[in-house]
Amino acid sequence: METIRSANGFVFNTEVIATQFELIVDFLRSFTYYKTIHKSLQLKQLKTDEQFWVHSLNSFLNSAIIQWCKIFGTDSNEVHWKKAITKDHNNFQEVIRDMILKNTNFSIDEWKNYQNKMRNFRNTYSAHRHLSNLPPVPFLDKALLAKGVI
Repeated sequence: METIRSANGFVFNTEVIATQFELIVDFLRSFTYYKTIHKSLQLKQLKTDEQFWVHSLNSFLNSAIIQWCKIFGTDSNEVHWKKAITKDHNNFQEVIRDMILKNTNFSIDEWKNYQNKMRNFRNTYSAHRHLSNLPPVPFLDKALLAKGVI
């Protein structure tokens, strides 16, 4: 495993960090395309086949949520933000969690609730499909703010 040491002494797994950056870029791309198409549909600026744009909108939404959840969703994921560091996990987790809460303006309970909403949407709509009780689409702007800590 190749590592790199930060100025504050944290030792990072470069493979995990590189993969997290790729996922963040994928999230940002999907988020941007989703927001652009959504706004254009609301303003009725798209003159071609609306079904194509609705399908594209849904695809970019699902992709954004799935990519975000890979880093911020489930702790056991190999590329979860907590897996970026090779040692001194507690201090690192505290520093990053504080940054997430500051960037999103969430309390710890609000953050956990938001994570649950994102995971629930991924689990019941984006990655799997339930026939009933579909969750509302999570507000993605907070997801955008959280990614800024990685």
